[in-house]
Amino acid sequence: MQRKLMAGGDRLNDLPDSILLHILSMLPNNKEVVRTSVLSERWQFLWKFVPTSLEFNFPVSDNENDTRDYLVSIHRELYYWRSCEKIRKLRVWCLKYDECYAKDVDIWVYFATKLANVEDLQLGLSTNNRRYEFPQFAYKNASLRNLVLWNCQLNPFGNVNWSSLLSLSIVYMEFTDGVIEKFLSILELKGWEFPPSSRKFLELDVGFEQLDFPGICCFLQSSLDLETLVIDWYDVESGDLLSRYTNEDEQIRRFESHNFNGSFPYLKTIKILNLNGSVLPLVKYLLNHAIVLEKFDIVAAFQGSDASPNYVTMAQELLSYPISSPHASVVFSYR
Repeated sequence: MQRKLMAGGDRLNDLPDSILLHILSMLPNNKEVVRTSVLSERWQFLWKFVPTSLEFNFPVSDNENDTRDYLVSIHRELYYWRSCEKIRKLRVWCLKYDECYAKDVDIWVYFATKLANVEDLQLGLSTNNRRYEFPQFAYKNASLRNLVLWNCQLNPFGNVNWSSLLSLSIVYMEFTDGVIEKFLSILELKGWEFPPSSRKFLELDVGFEQLDFPGICCFLQSSLDLETLVIDWYDVESGDLLSRYTNEDEQIRRFESHNFNGSFPYLKTIKILNLNGSVLPLVKYLLNHAIVLEKFDIVAAFQGSDASPNYVTMAQELLSYPISSPHASVVFSYR
């Protein structure tokens, strides 16, 4: 025992790898993690097994040399980190894209989707002319869970297979005919199931479109531990992306006739803000499935005195819906 106390460092080195990796994961940045490799032979390669995130933000500059220098530094970093066992996230942001940088961006996407198998890929480009064309090899991937693309052109030659994808954000992008179906397949409308969650509180900001209902209900079905649900409805312009590729009447009929399995055994509080008459089917669904509901607070968006009679009709229809919970109190008001 005395010998170990005098050795000092033995106690740390005797810890299992799992604890040492947890200690390393608490360090403030990647460089600090790598520097621990010089501590001893035991620590030499531990850094490779610490999950890490790589984030690069291009400097604000109109100088092409500055952009090229930063490109080179990113390539150098990725080459350095290629032996890391787990890279959770790769984020490259604010590149003023030009066609001459296409191969550079291809390297980043290849690194993320084929070499490092990252879960979170965020690619934010700015452009005044031609958009970066997302490479064909990246349309099939089993590791991506979150994908964010700004100013990219999507044009897959075949079907898209992002089997683990949970979140997709596409900004400043134009779609050619048929592309939207290939990579989205209108997943919510086709019965795609969200992974289960233990969340107890959920707040959703959604549009007035009835085409959102199937997706919302599928999402709620994955959150059976919910105790409080808040839905803030906002107005959207007609002719949104989904409505261009689906038959709205057909999908509404499908929603109303679909039997969503299960109820919400813990959902006691629901609040809907800016209620619009078109979302009443969703209200009916919630009243029918929240079996221990205590309070349902509904706040309609006030649209002037001319709209007041509509609120009376809406309130009467709401109160006519069957309620599964014997303790539910439904409060209807408008701003």
